[in-house]
Amino acid sequence: MPSLIQMPDVVMTEILAKLDLPDVQSLRKTCWDLRNIIDDLKPDPRVLRSVIIVDTDFVDWKLNFDNGYYIYPEGKFIRLQYNKVENGCQVVWYRSDGRREKFLENRDYLEVFCEDFKVNMTFQQSEMENFIINFEYFKFVHEKFLEIESQLMPRLQSILSGRNPLKTINFSMVVFKMSSILKILPYLDARTIKRITITDSKQGPVPDIGKWRIDELMELAHWKNAEELDIIDVFVEDVPVERFLGFKRIYIFVEEVNMEQVLEWKE
Repeated sequence: MPSLIQMPDVVMTEILAKLDLPDVQSLRKTCWDLRNIIDDLKPDPRVLRSVIIVDTDFVDWKLNFDNGYYIYPEGKFIRLQYNKVENGCQVVWYRSDGRREKFLENRDYLEVFCEDFKVNMTFQQSEMENFIINFEYFKFVHEKFLEIESQLMPRLQSILSGRNPLKTINFSMVVFKMSSILKILPYLDARTIKRITITDSKQGPVPDIGKWRIDELMELAHWKNAEELDIIDVFVEDVPVERFLGFKRIYIFVEEVNMEQVLEWKE
């Protein structure tokens, strides 16, 4: 009986298609021959939802592979947390049979997360329902978030730009800088995007919320193809009404609306 490394590609492809993502990654680490075979065959992990939550000292990554919420291995929901700890990074894998922890000495938690993101999402070809990135911003640590954003977003941009556009129906970002969105959205497949949701994570009271110019966002094909748009907790500056006419539904904050604009919106 042939071993796995001797299997024809068509047979190996069928085997990999029946395995969950953790099983494929475990198999990939078995030996260099299997790693090379898997990397050549590029099995689709079939992620349905990817949620990335960024805080000052951890990244929480949640992956759904079906519509259930039972955690792996009981279900198909995977949650990984990358913690900044003294002298390194602690990776926690939350499981139904008990959490697993691993300490990586002298490793940066953002770097470790990005490595895992690249390994696990490089072969994603199927269409996701949701791709979400959420910065858990707090004003009193603004400088810290600036530092994190400057390290994390270029890495994610580099990963996404090095593969085929990632397919998702819904894209959502909770961020404190418009430029962060432009590091991600252009590398998602504009043909599959149906809804774009952008939230200013500073979330001040209405009199204190900021203003964003969205000129570059409006030039993307994603803006032209999406059907729904939400821009929340931030004022949109100087955008003619006609730039929104392609959407079926919009939710935005504007600081002032004159009567002429009201009539345009009504039409």
